[in-house]
Amino acid sequence: MAQKQNVKQQKVEKSAALLQNPWDVVETYRALYYNAAIAILVLKDGVYVDCNRMAEELLGISKSEVIGKTPFSFSPKFQLDGIESEVRIEQVLNQVYISDSPVSFEWLNVRFDNTFFIARINLNKIIISSQIYILVFISDVTEYKRSINELDLHKNYLEGVVAERNREQVELNQKLSLAVEELNATNSELEFTNKELSATIKSLNREVHVRKELHDLLLQNQEKFRSFIEQSSDGVAIVDMEGRVIEWNSSMFQISGISHSTAVKSSIFELNIQLLPEGKRSHRNIEYIKKEITQYITNAQNQNILKIEGEIQLSSNERKFISSVFFPIKLTKSHLIGIITRDITNQKITENELKLYRENLEELVRQKSSELLKISGLYQKIFNHTSDGIAIISEDFRLVEANPALQRMLNETDDELYSGHIFESIPLAYHELVNSSIELLFSGKSISPLEIEILSRDGIRIPVELTANIIEYNNSPALLSIIRDIRDRREMEKMILLTTIEAEERERRRLAADLHDDIGPLLASLKMYVSVLQQRLENTKNSEVLDIVQNLIKSSIENVRTISNNISPHLIERFGLISAIKGEIENIKMLIPVDFKTNSSNYKFDKQVEIIIYRIIKELFNNTLKYAKASKVSLSINYHKSKLYLKYSDNGCGFNLGSTVLDKKSGHGLPNIDNRIKSINGNYSIETSPGNGFMIILDVPVNLR
Repeated sequence: MAQKQNVKQQKVEKSAALLQNPWDVVETYRALYYNAAIAILVLKDGVYVDCNRMAEELLGISKSEVIGKTPFSFSPKFQLDGIESEVRIEQVLNQVYISDSPVSFEWLNVRFDNTFFIARINLNKIIISSQIYILVFISDVTEYKRSINELDLHKNYLEGVVAERNREQVELNQKLSLAVEELNATNSELEFTNKELSATIKSLNREVHVRKELHDLLLQNQEKFRSFIEQSSDGVAIVDMEGRVIEWNSSMFQISGISHSTAVKSSIFELNIQLLPEGKRSHRNIEYIKKEITQYITNAQNQNILKIEGEIQLSSNERKFISSVFFPIKLTKSHLIGIITRDITNQKITENELKLYRENLEELVRQKSSELLKISGLYQKIFNHTSDGIAIISEDFRLVEANPALQRMLNETDDELYSGHIFESIPLAYHELVNSSIELLFSGKSISPLEIEILSRDGIRIPVELTANIIEYNNSPALLSIIRDIRDRREMEKMILLTTIEAEERERRRLAADLHDDIGPLLASLKMYVSVLQQRLENTKNSEVLDIVQNLIKSSIENVRTISNNISPHLIERFGLISAIKGEIENIKMLIPVDFKTNSSNYKFDKQVEIIIYRIIKELFNNTLKYAKASKVSLSINYHKSKLYLKYSDNGCGFNLGSTVLDKKSGHGLPNIDNRIKSINGNYSIETSPGNGFMIILDVPVNLR
């Protein structure tokens, strides 16, 4: 007893240590779950979501193959009682869901190799995070059932043989009586009757021989039956109608500690009372046990199976949990009671440990759920109160979630916000760019923030910065987008850009003036002095050198003039944008022909607009010459109703617009062009693709000067 108290104390201390570190508890019970000696599966919404090692061995497949299957996957179409397995499964699951008590039943299972086995199923309902799970405990009772069936077959066979022989005996007796009557009736038939009598005697001799053989066979079957009982791993006992024990095998002795010799001298009532734990040997319990067993024995022929589970105490004070099954054994004129007993101590210990594990796990889940709710609340506050728009977009480009900031930005109601397609709120010019960016994201690549415009309900274009990432939303991939209103930033950038352009142009003019006013006159003076030397040294050996110097000076003067014009084109200053563009076309006509059309030759526009448009066209010419491999360029500039319309195209190789815009290192200068157009409140669209040339169309509000 002291040793047991020490063991109990050690368990308490170990449990306390485990509670101090809940993760050790989780790992401990996870190990108990996966290494349990009984098959355990976890069922959720009618589908297996987990199982332990013993379940894999019992079902003959791996855990990954079990997960996702239903109970019907391991069941034949019909059960042994003729009910369809699918109907029976639905009934049992409904019973478990509406009841808090475990449900037990027997079930015919089929493995994936098409072998069958009978199992004892125990279903326990548990609730984790408001979700219902069912723990499925499976015990293979095929061998036990097979043993019972074999006993019934042997018994029925012997009963049939005895009944048949009795019937034949009655028939023989009737024939013998008839023969005697016929013998008394007529002497003429005496000889014939004697012959029949002789044949009957021979038949009776054969019958006696048959009966002897049947008797020997019965003895053999009895021996086999007794051998089966003795070699069974389960405890087997047989009780007569008076409750006296007439059979008690060695396994029953190992389980109960009561020997065969002691058992057969006692009644089943005395043995049950003897095995009651000390604390349960009250008069009330003893009377209850006598009543239950007596009632079952008395009505056994009208009953099926009685299952009893409970705790027993051996004479050595060792305590065990046992499961006993009582069943009737029908004889010709009476019946006996069979008892099969199994030691389930380890199973009970495992169940208790699993119960404790479940309670600890549920507590841990409650704690984690509370933490998640706090974090979720924080994220919800950020989602609702941030000034940036947040949108979650499905794979079919439908808005599934949006925060109040986005709703205010678009000035739309809930119905308007969630009923449409996201491209309805994006101008057509940005569709290709946005679509290409989304395709890159769904292919696993990342993108830089996009600057696009979106349309509010009243048609206002709102410049925004769009950042996006792929997330999982409701078990499906979705696009998480952060949409920042950059109108204030755009105005600031526009002011900075205009200031920068103005400073740049001012510096260009200063450099051009320095070249023209300082280096130009020096080169002109040098040319004049060289001309004087040429006249004085004409027809001398140095005249050729002077000719070379004269040509170099001439080329230098032309280069200074060209550089000065490129830095700050004097044609814009003097004659306006159209003249400057014509001059540029004249410079590149040897490299590529340009078809130029305009209705604005007689107009001059805002100086700042003219300079920016000139720089954009220079950049477009440069891109065509450097990358496009084009053979011609078309350019048109037209003025209409205070707007300047420009269309530029080439027949070159084209490029992928989406990837080029996203790639800041592409070298096409598109971001620079984009910034310049936006600085003068212009709008533009670009059409290009590999092998299909390039075209840009832009319009800019302008004033004449």
